[in-house]
Amino acid sequence: MIKPFEPDQVKTFRTPKYTGITLSLLSMFVLTAMFAVWNQITPQISYESTLNILCENSLRNPLENSAKEFEEELKIKIQISYFKNSNSSLNKNAKNANLMICYNREEKDRRSPKIEKAETFTIAHDSIVFALPRKFKLVTKSFSEILDLNITFGLCYPDSRPWNKIQKIISHNHSENSQFKFFESEIELVSSLQKSNQFMGGFLRRSMAIQNDFQILQLEELKNEKLPILCSILSPESHSVESFKFIRYLTSPSRGSKHFSNFNFFGINGDDWAEIPSISIFCEPSFEEAIKSSILSFNEKEKIKSEILSTEKEKILFSLISISQSSAQAIMPDLLIISTSTEKKISPNYERFNSNDNFKKMHILLYRNSKNRLLCKRLIKFIQSTL
Repeated sequence: MIKPFEPDQVKTFRTPKYTGITLSLLSMFVLTAMFAVWNQITPQISYESTLNILCENSLRNPLENSAKEFEEELKIKIQISYFKNSNSSLNKNAKNANLMICYNREEKDRRSPKIEKAETFTIAHDSIVFALPRKFKLVTKSFSEILDLNITFGLCYPDSRPWNKIQKIISHNHSENSQFKFFESEIELVSSLQKSNQFMGGFLRRSMAIQNDFQILQLEELKNEKLPILCSILSPESHSVESFKFIRYLTSPSRGSKHFSNFNFFGINGDDWAEIPSISIFCEPSFEEAIKSSILSFNEKEKIKSEILSTEKEKILFSLISISQSSAQAIMPDLLIISTSTEKKISPNYERFNSNDNFKKMHILLYRNSKNRLLCKRLIKFIQSTL
């Protein structure tokens, strides 16, 4: 028997009536769950130690780029605080810092004993240039020629040798046409140059002039003047090993030095990077006892390796000749500690350093193509201070 069709009894699927609010809440729930899972599977970086660094604000960019790579490579955390200049708060902030990075200054009367006694290393350079807005065209390489023009000079007086030299040049070449305007800081000078409609230029750090897209004149009177950028170890009793690693990192061409160059500073010709660098030393037996303890102390201080080969001068000379005539010149010893008679037979590939007066017969020579020249120079200085 066929049942009659009854539409009211037919069950059909109907789409649930979700509102926009419901869908938003559902999406938020899903995203929260995904983040929770991601945090569980993402490995957390475990740092072995932390370095506290006090840095001049104008050096922020190259330092932060270097510090980021240093953290990732060596798992040492870098905490950085900044100061605008050597103001009264500097000495207070230095109390908790392991390292301080800043331009070299000559205002020693306002430095704390901790800063004054700190071991200091040059990690980069800047220079002083004459800069002016690009709307003013000027072609000259001599400050004396600029002084004869109807131009206003902007000056500020940071405490450094190049700035002091500028003052001396001005006093010796002062012209009646010259007009000088003094500013308390470079930032004020830059702002004035950017806004001025009159013919005006100023003396600025090269990095600051490039950053603000000024026309730059490198004057003959200042071509050999540099502004050193220094890194000082403020707490040698705490985290000294990490401090020396970071200094070597900052000066290495393949690491920190490239970041200083990228931000318009001059990187120094530092050593090839190695977390634990190794120095090779050829030493005549008569000098081994005199320098061995100093070398071991230096190894411990910077956590490096120094290999001493103590052998007679004939064998030293034979080894040097054999290596120099082979294709393995990369294994030439970094340092030679030898007598006067041996030193006379060494090739010009080695640079001589004066020894301590107590050991006039001992000569320390550094291989000119050493991959660890800066480190070797520090070792030489350390040996000489302990003899």
